[in-house]
Amino acid sequence: MSPKRTRSNPNRNGSIALVDCVFPEEIMLCILTRLPVKSILRFKSVCKPWDELFSTREFMKMHQVQYSSDPKNQSFIIHNSAEYMSLFEIESDETKPTILEYPHPKTRNMEIVGSCNGLICLGRPHLGPGNIVLWNPAMKLFKFVRPSPTDKPIPKPKIQ
Repeated sequence: MSPKRTRSNPNRNGSIALVDCVFPEEIMLCILTRLPVKSILRFKSVCKPWDELFSTREFMKMHQVQYSSDPKNQSFIIHNSAEYMSLFEIESDETKPTILEYPHPKTRNMEIVGSCNGLICLGRPHLGPGNIVLWNPAMKLFKFVRPSPTDKPIPKPKIQ
């Protein structure tokens, strides 16, 4: 008996449903939301319904909640040089760090300004607005953030 094929079927709320699966949808979602981002990117090509599912906001939110709640998935970054950074997994037996190369030559001299849920904000705060990049190293995506058209210097507070 060969496994049944999956196909996408929009629910009433517009989300993608996996129908005709070998496993119930809840089990499939539970398994898929626990996968690392690199695996999800690789599995997008398994079938069109998975590609559609992985692109929905609902799946992205479920994956982020599930993946970030697991203490094994926590890591920290050390800014080594103008060429690369090192990513260390906190709950890992692996002593060798993952090397993260800067996403673009213009970002090489930028500092890590902050990070949240796997996104890294790079910038040159001392140079003012227009020097900010949002970077997702897991997906190898980055975006230069344009300065706000209403961006004005913040006046220094007066202490009396």
